[in-house]
Amino acid sequence: MNIFQWHQTHWQDNGYLDEATENFNDLVDNKLSPSVHTVDYSMPLEYILNKYQDNVLMSDISRQENIEDLKLLHTKLDSNIKSGSYVWWNNYPWVVLNEESNAVLSHRSYLMKKCGIELNINHEGTLYTYPVGIENLTLYADGKKELVNLTVSSAKYSIQIAENEITNTIDV
Repeated sequence: MNIFQWHQTHWQDNGYLDEATENFNDLVDNKLSPSVHTVDYSMPLEYILNKYQDNVLMSDISRQENIEDLKLLHTKLDSNIKSGSYVWWNNYPWVVLNEESNAVLSHRSYLMKKCGIELNINHEGTLYTYPVGIENLTLYADGKKELVNLTVSSAKYSIQIAENEITNTIDV
């Protein structure tokens, strides 16, 4: 038996994983940390008219960098928040992007991006509004001495929006 197999069997046999899951659930359910928040969220593949509530744990991506438009979202294993959900937190909508890998599977972790603008979509005569996250992929300085701080875009953007039957009609 290699060390990975021993570690996996040891955790399962001794109930450490169950204990870690119970501890995380207790932390979130009882708001035992200032980083636990009650948020409104939408279900993936659903239009955002329906909002639900859940307690989640928020954290920064890195302690070294202050990245304000990206956060880590930690949810209980049985939470309905998934990739493609919207979360309303700190006076902004955030789109939940991809699930991150956890070393201990006591909870789920997702990367989420703050949505700064709204996109209007006309679908079958009805106007729908979606929050979107936009990121400029190619920023570079133009090199002119008198415009040292000018940043120029090459119009290549990454747009994050939740997927559903309405947003799937967008022709890119």
